[in-house]
Amino acid sequence: MKRFIRTLVWFGLMGCPALLNAQQTAAPNAAMMEAFKLAQPSEAHKVLALMAGKWTGKLNITDPSGTQPPMESTEEADSRLMLGGRYLVGEARGTLMGMPMQRMSVLGYDNFKKIYTLVFYSSMGTATDTAVGTYDASKKTLTLRGVFDGPGGKEPFKNVVRIESDDVHVFESYKVLKDGSEVKVIEEVFMRQK
Repeated sequence: MKRFIRTLVWFGLMGCPALLNAQQTAAPNAAMMEAFKLAQPSEAHKVLALMAGKWTGKLNITDPSGTQPPMESTEEADSRLMLGGRYLVGEARGTLMGMPMQRMSVLGYDNFKKIYTLVFYSSMGTATDTAVGTYDASKKTLTLRGVFDGPGGKEPFKNVVRIESDDVHVFESYKVLKDGSEVKVIEEVFMRQK
């Protein structure tokens, strides 16, 4: 019995709370099997592999008010699959406004919720930002939405990644205005390093 409880606690701590809930169902074996099935990489995880590799990015940032000229920069990015292809961990280094900049992201797909999830960090702040979204296979486009929390209040945003080819993908970030319209503020073209 102790071993069974230790096993359930271990799975719960490792991100499988569905296994703990299986103990409470009428058919715990079926629930556990479903939890194990959901824990495996799916067809949706193959999208992550399209973005794995070493990349050079050309960044263009536009002031949404139009009062400042666009800023341009470059960065080097390294994105790798982790945990058996379940997540894509990306790290990038470059400069922005003459200052060194680093960022990190974790992109995954939640088989249970059927959504892509993104968590990202930047050396330009201390916030943990998140977004969720879907992939349109016909357009090879991943669209994620979230809300930045900051001194200006809550700011909704939309991020789009278009897979143009095996060696090129384009990242765009849009500020969502109060009237629901969107203004592109960032475009970055990533080229695979050969």
